[in-house]
Amino acid sequence: MANILIIDDSGLIRTKMASILRSLGYTTVQAINGKDGLEKVEAESFDCVFTDLLMPEMDGFGFLEEVKKQRPGLPVVVISADIQQATHDRCMGLGAIAILPKPPKPEAVQQILSTILQAN
Repeated sequence: MANILIIDDSGLIRTKMASILRSLGYTTVQAINGKDGLEKVEAESFDCVFTDLLMPEMDGFGFLEEVKKQRPGLPVVVISADIQQATHDRCMGLGAIAILPKPPKPEAVQQILSTILQAN
């Protein structure tokens, strides 16, 4: 089964995402910011990453830039309350494959993952 990394500085959001993903049959690993997420990507293999944007130490934009250098084929989905077009465009330009509004709906998570995992 797919292994999914969840990066968010909010424990509540990480717990909610992990619960959604586990109910869909996926295993999860959690990280508290982009720096922590990069360390986890270096240490283990993931099929997909869900990341927040606004976090301390390393934000989601920095994570996207760095992870695309290290693991260019790793699908990254941004989860953010910031739905401005400029933010969307910047995320997609940095290599995100999708952006979901925060908090994500389980149906949207399931749909994006089935698309991602079928493509890989």
